[in-house]
Amino acid sequence: MPAATPTYVGFWSRFLAFLIDSLVASLFLYPLSLLYDPALATNMDPTQTKEIIDELLTKMGLEMLLIGLIFIAFWIYFGSSPGKMLFKGYIVDARTLGSASRKQLLLRYLGYYVSLLSFGLGFFWIGLDRRKQGWHDKLANTLVVNQQTRDAFRVESTSDSP
Repeated sequence: MPAATPTYVGFWSRFLAFLIDSLVASLFLYPLSLLYDPALATNMDPTQTKEIIDELLTKMGLEMLLIGLIFIAFWIYFGSSPGKMLFKGYIVDARTLGSASRKQLLLRYLGYYVSLLSFGLGFFWIGLDRRKQGWHDKLANTLVVNQQTRDAFRVESTSDSP
């Protein structure tokens, strides 16, 4: 553990980062939405309700998969998301403060659904937790720290190398 005390990114910064990330994700998803029949919503024939629901569920599943791939790719390659980068926040392993593993990042993304399906309580937990961890962070054993914390740990871990 580095000598420097970690500085965690708090609830409001992470909430604003999430809004920015949602906007970025929607820019990626918009072209996908053009692949579906735009008349779907306006030509709702009551006899085709099951087909319409099936098509919408398929679209939602594809969008959730694509959003997951986008978020996880940003986390893997940048250690952050576009919104978090604006607030100089980075996702790290909670134990070592080093880079989070791919397994942790996948678990963290899946944990978003746990946090969300509990009426968002898992996200609000960030504001209550001493280390500013949401349930998704706790599940994946990750933290969101500021850039100075991440950089301080990188310098110290490099200087500890033989």
